[in-house]
Amino acid sequence: MLIMKHIIFNIWILILGISNIGFGQDHGDHSHGPAVETTAETKIEKRTIENVSDKYEVLVKWNEIHANEVGELELYLSEYNTNIPIKGAKLTVSIKEDPSIKLTVDEHDLGLYHIDGSYPKEQDYNLVVNIKGSNGDDTILLSPLAIGHHEDETATAADHDHNHDHDHAHDHFYTSTWFLFLMGLLVGVLLMWLISKSRNRKQTFNTIFIIMICLSIPIPMSEIKAHGEPEGNAAAPTSNQFEIPKETQFLFEIQTQKNTDSNFSDAIKLHGTIVPSSQGKAEVSSPLIGKVSSLKVSVGQRVAVGQTLAIIEQYIDANTQVALASKTANDAATQSQRNALETELGAATKDYQRMKNIEDIAAKKEVDEATARYQKAKQNLDIYNKASLASQTKIDRYLTLKSPIAGIVDQFSITPGSTLTQGQNMFTITNLAKVYVEAQVFDKDIDKIKSAIKYTVTCTNSDHESSDVKLISKAQSINTTNQSQRYIFELSNPDGDFKIGEFVNLMAFTTVQQNTLAVPNSAINEINGKPVLFIKNKAEQYEIVYVSVGNNNGSQTIINKGLHNNERIVINGTYQMKMMFLNQ
Repeated sequence: MLIMKHIIFNIWILILGISNIGFGQDHGDHSHGPAVETTAETKIEKRTIENVSDKYEVLVKWNEIHANEVGELELYLSEYNTNIPIKGAKLTVSIKEDPSIKLTVDEHDLGLYHIDGSYPKEQDYNLVVNIKGSNGDDTILLSPLAIGHHEDETATAADHDHNHDHDHAHDHFYTSTWFLFLMGLLVGVLLMWLISKSRNRKQTFNTIFIIMICLSIPIPMSEIKAHGEPEGNAAAPTSNQFEIPKETQFLFEIQTQKNTDSNFSDAIKLHGTIVPSSQGKAEVSSPLIGKVSSLKVSVGQRVAVGQTLAIIEQYIDANTQVALASKTANDAATQSQRNALETELGAATKDYQRMKNIEDIAAKKEVDEATARYQKAKQNLDIYNKASLASQTKIDRYLTLKSPIAGIVDQFSITPGSTLTQGQNMFTITNLAKVYVEAQVFDKDIDKIKSAIKYTVTCTNSDHESSDVKLISKAQSINTTNQSQRYIFELSNPDGDFKIGEFVNLMAFTTVQQNTLAVPNSAINEINGKPVLFIKNKAEQYEIVYVSVGNNNGSQTIINKGLHNNERIVINGTYQMKMMFLNQ
């Protein structure tokens, strides 16, 4: 039985030694094959050169180009201050050392131009870029344009050899396969000797057996080293500087502004509501009971003052019908009398004209009688016409409705044939060219509102803004709920951006601070609850800076600390910048 146990332990120790051999091999492989392949397959990034002037920023990118090969360069052209891509520029590119080298330029995309050409030697060249663009004419020198093998290839190979030797230098004797096998065999013999000397061999055997099982559990030494010792390729510490490819900047419309001291106006923010102006809204109602005979307008149609909206046919009640019948009878009687008077005037006129023609030979009495008859007939007809017009009562069955103001026809629900009641609202006409803003002002702000040098109105739910605002009416009453006063401002709204009933913010600008460092509100973002700005250092290099902010007047914010003059700050696309910085 004891011999059997000795055999089992020797087999166990042998298995343990073999497992240690595996660990030694795995640890050795960790420093060789895969690292070499990764280094060999490392992709060489595009080379870049850049330069700027007070008008333009030029960035050139290219992959490896060899002598006497047709190579393509990518040239990105943008405004220096704003980073806006330049479209439709005329570029002429030449080599300073050899102007005879022909380079062709083709506009490929917004702000992107391709330069094709062949270079006779593998050396550094200086590019001369002549620009005729929207910002004027300019010439920018770019150097060096490296033609030939990549400078980093030799360094990469040298680094690989160094790392290979470095790995071998760290192969210690205790990681050797034979050392681990012999140590396992020696431990097994020692354990057998302890078992043979023990009085309670069964208990000792079980204890040692459990210990051997625990020791046989694989522990990867390479992972212990990876977590316990810093490697040469460990990640670099996080930096406030990061890079954004030029094509990405153009895609997200990242724009910059050169920051300088300027005048800053303090402002008071008021809450207001858009209401119609005096000529901004009209409601057209039915003046009588009837029905819609015809419609002359449609929803959304623009109408002028006095334009016909609809025709109404009024309902005729019994009294009105009697009046119409009486009017018809009177009209018949008076028409007969009118005919008699007109006939008499016609006969008198003919007789009068005949007697005037023979006045030299006719008796004076006959001429006087014809003249008197004509004048009497004419007088009688004139008197009748005046009396008939004064006593005439006109009852019209149809009524025309016209627009009292110029504007847009709002939604309505009537149709031809619809029954109308007296006073029923039929149409609403609105004119948003000018609207009013009702703003609540408290006592502490009244003096500042009266002395304000400028007013602006901004919508609370979108980005439209108007600066053509003026105060037209001071408070005439007080809101008993919160003791605020209602001030009325007139707002020019030619595009109709502001709608009736819309909530707005009204900024009243008061005192002016001279030579203050302020930035547009669109430039400020937050990271971890702290205000930040993004600053452009190079064509593709940006930096994040934490700043201390001061007063905010609705469009600008004072920067108390963290920003200097003449730095190019990002004013558009800051959200995308923030995401790219956090995900780097």
